[in-house]
Amino acid sequence: MITGLGDSDSRLIMELVANISPVPEILARHGLTAQGFKMKARNKMWVAAYREAREKWNSAASVQMRIKYKAGMLLEDLLPDMFIIAKDTSIPATSRAEMTKQLGQLSQTIHAARPGEGSDNMGAIVNINILGGEKVVVDGRSKAIEADPV
Repeated sequence: MITGLGDSDSRLIMELVANISPVPEILARHGLTAQGFKMKARNKMWVAAYREAREKWNSAASVQMRIKYKAGMLLEDLLPDMFIIAKDTSIPATSRAEMTKQLGQLSQTIHAARPGEGSDNMGAIVNINILGGEKVVVDGRSKAIEADPV
């Protein structure tokens, strides 16, 4: 997420910077009209975030990030089609089962637990950026309790 903006604005900016889909499609996906987009483009914070994201995106150091992000966005666009295949009873059951399996594997790949964390780790991490450059991190995730073997 881009610092200082909500998740939807961050996603909108990244989609615009990545330039995978035509702008009208991106705006429609975000429920924005051309007028709504113009309003965002007049917001100095939004424009600064867009410029920062574009510079980072176009830097030589971000090739790996660009490939990963574009692949993820393209794959996300395919999810509705994959779901249709999995639900279509005119498609052989083995093909539908394979698609369901692939969707499950995709879900596990994207939501994989970090090393040392369980998949049922509850809570959130909140980053607060304070003017002047100081950053406060509040980690509200539950921690696993190590039990001695009996």
